[in-house]
Amino acid sequence: MKHVKDAWNEDYIKRGRLWGGTRHSIPDLPKGCRILELGCGNGTTLSGLLKHRYELVAIDFSDEATQISKKIVDKNPCTDVIVADARQLPFATRSFDAIIAFHIVGHMLKDCRELVIRDSIRVLRKGGQLFFRDFSVNDMRAGSGVRVEPDTYCRGLGIFTHYFDENEVLSLFAQLNVQSLTSNRWTMRIHGKNVVRAEIVAFFSK
Repeated sequence: MKHVKDAWNEDYIKRGRLWGGTRHSIPDLPKGCRILELGCGNGTTLSGLLKHRYELVAIDFSDEATQISKKIVDKNPCTDVIVADARQLPFATRSFDAIIAFHIVGHMLKDCRELVIRDSIRVLRKGGQLFFRDFSVNDMRAGSGVRVEPDTYCRGLGIFTHYFDENEVLSLFAQLNVQSLTSNRWTMRIHGKNVVRAEIVAFFSK
């Protein structure tokens, strides 16, 4: 199986800014707070964050993805986009006020998911906030591809996708305080058919 990083690099080379995804609602955070975005990808969420007066750090382990996001940031003095592995964050302990983890944790296997959460909690300040969003087991693509772990499938170029249930998310973030957790569903049309997309959205505090 292709190395995961290589698979993502190839996907961004192929699709670039056209890579699928929509801009999610941006958390309402105080001006000036320091925010870390895990897995910035093609900069969809990052572009929304730039409209606010935040100190932003965005990471992705894909060299191609970070190059795309850097073009969005341009010369914004309050934003850094760097190549880094979310499993071993190159930041000091308790150095961020908030962490945004939108559709990144679900692209990892179980042991890697646990490493990402553990290090995210390490770099989050006391009272800091973590925003999570990933696909749920009710999503139309759950079960599609080659099963590599429970509720985890490999599709396309070698990219993993894990589909969560609510109890699993609560267990994964057990060291944080739950502020909200919801399961969202919506219908979209693909190849002339209506299909259901579903994700879990959660907000935690330290």
